[in-house]
Amino acid sequence: MIGREMISRHRYRISCLFLLAVFFFLHACGGPSETVKKPVPGHQRTKPVPSQERRDRNPAALAFYPIQCRGRQKDVALPLKQITSRLEAQAIPYNSIPLSDCSGMFHRVLLMLDSTCPGNAFPSHKQYRSTRQLAQWYHLRGSLVLVHDALSSSDLIKPGAVMFFGKRGRHYKNFTANDLFLRSRGIEHMGVVVDVQKDRKGRVVSYRMFHGRKTGSIAKVTLHKRQYSSKSYPAYGNGSQQWVAMARIVN
Repeated sequence: MIGREMISRHRYRISCLFLLAVFFFLHACGGPSETVKKPVPGHQRTKPVPSQERRDRNPAALAFYPIQCRGRQKDVALPLKQITSRLEAQAIPYNSIPLSDCSGMFHRVLLMLDSTCPGNAFPSHKQYRSTRQLAQWYHLRGSLVLVHDALSSSDLIKPGAVMFFGKRGRHYKNFTANDLFLRSRGIEHMGVVVDVQKDRKGRVVSYRMFHGRKTGSIAKVTLHKRQYSSKSYPAYGNGSQQWVAMARIVN
């Protein structure tokens, strides 16, 4: 009898230990399942990741505007002058064929520049056709520079500078980038600088710009000055159109 009681007690202890072990095992397995994170819904927006770093925020500090051309970095002025000379020789009348207004001629420059120096990022004429859309493309890449004081911004004007102008005869003082993207009061004209002339102090006294000009004229390079005889012509403007923004053609 004593032997049986001892055996029963021994079995009882084993059973208790077994139940305790099961309890701790289940508790331990259950813990992590309570902290598993729920998956993010497919429709939830996340913070956008920049497609590239926004480098060279101060283009005025650059000696020239560079371009990567077949594995080498060079001054964009070199291929740009050749391209604009070829386009000018074609004497394309304004808005006479596809891509022949001011933004269209700029796209022609980009297409030829991409053929000469492939691999650089350029806006597509199918998606960014107008002057305002092109300015917005540069703005989204962090390279559009607003010009509130033209006279103190001449160091931005170099070959390869994309120049954006406001509406004819309108004075722009306090404006934002979004103001320039509006058709009613924003950018109306554009062109690309191919040559610059400076004085002894290093200030730009004039520059030459290739652009599709206006109805009845052909696309060509024209001269633009720091100071005009007419008071209605703002500094570095396109006639009475004020210079309001710029961007490097390649960034």
